[in-house]
Amino acid sequence: MGESGSGSLAFETLVMVSKSLSMLEVGEICVVGFGENVNVAHDFDTPFSSDAGPKVFQHFGFEQKRTDVTKLVRESIELFRNARAKASGSPADLWQMELIISDGVCDSSEHEPIRRLLREALEERIMMVFVIVDDVRNKKKGESVMDLKEAKFVKNEETGRSDVRIERYLDTFPFQYYLIVSDVKELPGVLATLLRQWFAEVVDSSN
Repeated sequence: MGESGSGSLAFETLVMVSKSLSMLEVGEICVVGFGENVNVAHDFDTPFSSDAGPKVFQHFGFEQKRTDVTKLVRESIELFRNARAKASGSPADLWQMELIISDGVCDSSEHEPIRRLLREALEERIMMVFVIVDDVRNKKKGESVMDLKEAKFVKNEETGRSDVRIERYLDTFPFQYYLIVSDVKELPGVLATLLRQWFAEVVDSSN
């Protein structure tokens, strides 16, 4: 996030998402920061009040050298499991949702492990949505995530040699559910659409 220059928009997005979810009374809210490690900035047991925001932001910065999305997903599943176990009388069909706010860039070697974890999460009624912060104006290279491409070596079955194939980064993005936000003003409408889709998913799974 620090390298991409999207930190400011990420903070704005986090504020709006947290306030929106709190106003909608969606249930308990947990906020974590992630990079090389995952740090809980606000746990499920603490109500998300107007005073919570400044305390949460004290835990965030962009000094970590890499972003381990696989670790984030793995540890998030554990956080949700623990929260479900603590909640007395939780219905068996309770759904939980995570919104991941980041620039969307993770190493392609992580994609398959992330997909496996996401399948595991869905089996436990945990839906993970990636909110990709795409602040092109402030990015150092001025390149949108929608334009990113990757070169991959693919074995040619006829010749036995490896050929280079260029793919759009988002075509292999491991998250089935993702949104791209380039302006925080777009967020209310985007969130409304997301929550409608989520509720529809929950209803379909319950039938």
